Amino acid sequence: MTFTIPGVAVPKARARTGKGHAYTPKRTKDYEAKVKMVALKARQEARLKPFQGDVRVRVEIWGLKRGDITNVTKAIEDAMNGVIYDDDRQIQYIETERFDCERPDERPMAPHTNVTVEESP
Repeated sequence: MTFTIPGVAVPKARARTGKGHAYTPKRTKDYEAKVKMVALKARQEARLKPFQGDVRVRVEIWGLKRGDITNVTKAIEDAMNGVIYDDDRQIQYIETERFDCERPDERPMAPHTNVTVEESP
């Protein structure tokens, strides 16, 4: 299964503390909600159920100017919990690449992230 998340990817921010408890920053929560919505729609259109066994994940991040790709990947992994798979512990292999949207010989691409999830052999 493959789906595309439109827009600039958002790295998962560390939990913050305030008023005696930890919370996830709004920007991270909003991005994870967007990923969850796109992933759920793609899964439903493919008429699939969440993967039950081990999975492999590939993430292609297009147009991330700053930020740590591992933190973007973690936000996507967490957002797919309960939607694409039961828990991100099912991931046996993960590959993430960052690409520039500015290409010298072609028109620039809009920022987006492609995610592919498949059963692990």
